[in-house]
Amino acid sequence: MTCVRVITGASGMVGTALTRHLAQLPGTLLAVDTHPGEPAPAHPVTLADITSQDFADLLADQLHGADRAELYHTAGHVPGLNRITDTPVEDFTRTVADNLTATYSALRAFALASRQAGVPAAAVLLSSIGATRAHRYLVGYDAAKAGTECLARSFTLEFGEHLAVRAVALGPIAQSATTAADGERSSGDGALSVLGRRGVSR
Repeated sequence: MTCVRVITGASGMVGTALTRHLAQLPGTLLAVDTHPGEPAPAHPVTLADITSQDFADLLADQLHGADRAELYHTAGHVPGLNRITDTPVEDFTRTVADNLTATYSALRAFALASRQAGVPAAAVLLSSIGATRAHRYLVGYDAAKAGTECLARSFTLEFGEHLAVRAVALGPIAQSATTAADGERSSGDGALSVLGRRGVSR
């Protein structure tokens, strides 16, 4: 069986480690990024903009004749920490474009290419715990990751007959550098709220 695995953001922190692992598996690996990354990568990196038609054409070519296709979408950008009062709309929009719009573009191209090729497919999208438990000072990034989880559900509704989509939320469970200022979390229901506070019925 010929499996084609596509990894976006292959030169990034998570992408580099994942590429190193996937390169050891049988099948074809297409590692994609906008820059080559480390001097001696575990696998050659194809330079491409995942929001471009060239990327969509590349997928169509690679998936033709395959028995299975897999997408590992790790591309994205974590901006510097900024309060909402210091985050102009332009910066918010740029962060959403980097982390949500690009995800939609890559996943859409993959979904269409795999359906056109008639191959069963699976996609893994990187989300963040910030999607459900907001970080301090990462409003655009967290909003984009919440959107990423919605993309997984939306694509499943339309392409679920041949494409399985999962979003994996990375990050520490209890504390993180950007949420430490919130203090210790309450157990139970309080842990699900942004500030860890329990609701009080009146």
